[in-house]
Amino acid sequence: CFSLRYSFWPISVVIVHPFVIFLLIFKTQMDRDCKFAFLCHHTVMITFDVYSNLLYQAYTLLPYPIICCTGIWCDERHSPRSLLTIMAMLTSSLCVPYLFLMLRMHQKMLYEGSSLRLTKRLQ
Repeated sequence: CFSLRYSFWPISVVIVHPFVIFLLIFKTQMDRDCKFAFLCHHTVMITFDVYSNLLYQAYTLLPYPIICCTGIWCDERHSPRSLLTIMAMLTSSLCVPYLFLMLRMHQKMLYEGSSLRLTKRLQ
C-alpha cells in the first residue's frame, strides 16, 4: 500500500489527467461550458493530487485528533492551520465544477416544456 501511494499519483498527474484533458478539448462534441467545467475539475484534481501526495501528506492517528504530516511542507516554516486550510479549499473547490456539470446535464435531459427546466440565465 505504501509503494502504491507513491507510484500512482505521479502517473495520474503526468499521464492520465493530461490525456483526459486532451480528449475533452479536442475529441468530444460537448458544449463549450461543459468542456470548461470538466477542464476546471481536472485542473483542481491535479492540484489536489500534487498537494496531498507530495507537499502535505497528512495521516490521522485515530481515535485521537492528531495529524502526522510527512510532506515537503511539513516543517516549522509552514503553519499547520494554513496547510489544513489549503487542503479544505482544494477539497471544497472540487465540488463546484462537478455540481455545475450535474445541473447542466440534468437540464439537457429535460424536454422544452418541462416545469423543471431553468432559463439560460439561471443556469
